[in-house]
Amino acid sequence: MSAQLLAVRNQRALFVAVVIGAVALAVSLASLALLLDAAWALVIGAVYIAVLTISFVGAVLLYAAWRLLDPKRLVFLSSTRGASLDVRFKRSVMSFDNHGRLPGDSSAAALRAQVANWAGTLPHHIDVRAQNSRVADLYAKQFPELTPEAPDAFGRVQMSGQHIR
Repeated sequence: MSAQLLAVRNQRALFVAVVIGAVALAVSLASLALLLDAAWALVIGAVYIAVLTISFVGAVLLYAAWRLLDPKRLVFLSSTRGASLDVRFKRSVMSFDNHGRLPGDSSAAALRAQVANWAGTLPHHIDVRAQNSRVADLYAKQFPELTPEAPDAFGRVQMSGQHIR
């Protein structure tokens, strides 16, 4: 959940949407307080905020459960439990997903290195696909035999060459 809150803070458009939503909520509660009783406006505001909070927490928990129960996905946690990395398999394509780390945790690099060593022990050829060019640069460092190609329409970068160790 902290990673998603950081994503809201770090993505300008999402942050602006959250701020506009908070201002709209404040304006609507103020107008309700003028039209109705102030106590009713507080009750409506509290119910609205509770529903939003429960929905947000529920969505995060459902997403985490879906990640852990997906049969084509392995979820790796660092020894400090402060970083996670998902490895997805689709046919002969292996992609790393959901690089996450808690603020202040420094175990993400070690986790990526351990997963790269593990991927090297797999007995068959694997094509690696990165989510974007920044992640592709990370993969190129960890898998020197792979080189990034041009991104597709969605920004994903296919790593050319076969990963064989």
